[in-house]
Amino acid sequence: MKISGVLAVLLMVFESIHGLEDVIITCSEQWLRVRVKWQVLGNHQEPRPSELYLGTRCAATGRPMGYYEFFYSISQCGIRAEVRLWGILIESSINYEPENSDVWGFLPISCYIQRSFTLNYSKKVKDDKGDASKKPARKKSSRLLEAKNTGTRPEGAVSIAGPYPISPSRLSMEIYL
Repeated sequence: MKISGVLAVLLMVFESIHGLEDVIITCSEQWLRVRVKWQVLGNHQEPRPSELYLGTRCAATGRPMGYYEFFYSISQCGIRAEVRLWGILIESSINYEPENSDVWGFLPISCYIQRSFTLNYSKKVKDDKGDASKKPARKKSSRLLEAKNTGTRPEGAVSIAGPYPISPSRLSMEIYL
């Protein structure tokens, strides 16, 4: 009895992990890329290119191995980009309208870019009496400037900028306020 319960839980975990690769979302401040496996649409036949579109009727830009790929600027296709306190939220939808059916469907798409903040240092200066006063530093830390210029992250520097590939089911777990 206990073994069958463990096996059932493992099967549910495997199924939830397996489903994450059906929709792949990647974004930046300039573009949105969505890959959708055509089997996700619930139809046993591969949809025609005219039946599947992003936002306001933008066709797939590619069809890599079992996927339909949509790669567009966030200023196209009715893609919405909203600046929030924590970053930028990008939203759209994949729409499926089979030509020989009265039924249609859509898949909401969301992606976010978390803001990257620069940490500025100020130096405490002690006067003759031993009292510390805070004086703003005249320049930013050289370690942070190095991180921005070289694309590397020296020890102690932190960068939390995107883009990140996110599946719709993981979006709520990825947002930190």
